Amino acid sequence: MVLGMMSGTSLDGLDLCLAKFSQVHDSYGFEIVKAQTLPYTEVWRNRLAEAHNLSGLELHALDIAYGNWLGEQAKQFLGKHRPNGIASHGHTVFHAPHKGVSLQIGHGGAIHVHCQVPVICDFRIEDVLEGGQGAPLVPVGDALLFPQYTACLNLGGFSNLSWNDAQGLRRASDLIPVNMVLNRLAQRLGFTMDKDGHLASQGVVDKDLVHALQSLDLWQRPFPRSFGREDVDAQVWPLVSEYPSVHNALASCTYWMAHYLAETIPSLCQSPAGSFQAKPKVLVTGGGARNPILMEGLGNLAPKIEWIVPDDSLVDFKEALIFAFLAWLKLSHKPNVWKEVTGARQSGSRGQVWGT
Repeated sequence: MVLGMMSGTSLDGLDLCLAKFSQVHDSYGFEIVKAQTLPYTEVWRNRLAEAHNLSGLELHALDIAYGNWLGEQAKQFLGKHRPNGIASHGHTVFHAPHKGVSLQIGHGGAIHVHCQVPVICDFRIEDVLEGGQGAPLVPVGDALLFPQYTACLNLGGFSNLSWNDAQGLRRASDLIPVNMVLNRLAQRLGFTMDKDGHLASQGVVDKDLVHALQSLDLWQRPFPRSFGREDVDAQVWPLVSEYPSVHNALASCTYWMAHYLAETIPSLCQSPAGSFQAKPKVLVTGGGARNPILMEGLGNLAPKIEWIVPDDSLVDFKEALIFAFLAWLKLSHKPNVWKEVTGARQSGSRGQVWGT
């Protein structure tokens, strides 16, 4: 039994998922024991959102403070449960793999002190040092826990997809930002997010803005690729932050996202001969799966794909579940990051362990 903790780039809260894992030959199974999302207070949301502006000393202090907070939440959530380990993704402050940098705060040692079980954290940096993107990491869990799907799409702060190529190797990549942009726009209207796409539904799509977003050179980066807050701040946000109508900006961004995903994903979900598989099945999770405007756009623009939104537990906690699985693989001394996914020189069993 392993506890997975995930803080996404959209800063909506901390996901906790306690799960059991099993293996029979080459087949893996899981059972979610309990799961919960803890919304961030305004104080924590602001502290994490501004972390990239801190001095080195201030950032280190925040790393410890956030680790203590994570440890307190984990201990309270676990109650009488005593897992074999805790997987903590931490909160990403910097992600620039082309510079050899990826930093997630939330000190694993602090979590261990509170919970007194092994803590696995810092999953990304070793892969980055091996020449990889350090992301996305979830595709290992996609491949082993959800092999019945053609591909798995997560619509979180960023959208990322994992799929099998013509040789049967797992591939993955970030595609475009989703909730990181939509949430920021909704906050300009006093909301934390565009719940159910209600705000976007009140706007009108501006084709010029859509074209400008489509033309950004970010989307020309080859796969595998990963994005960070830095990329959104540098290219996407300047186009939409000062747009006169927030409702129209939300409508335009949501349309652009659906159009890009509907155009890109079918080209990846093809058989080796280049023709479609019989109704490829794509598992869709993350907060964006609850946005009917976005999901209706995907269905209308790519009807040859079967877009499958699972039950609430997987929509909300699939990433936390899979980070728990990555820790389970790590504790079992098995590879949990594949070079085919991240572009690293070699695969490995990644993550720093505190409290062995």
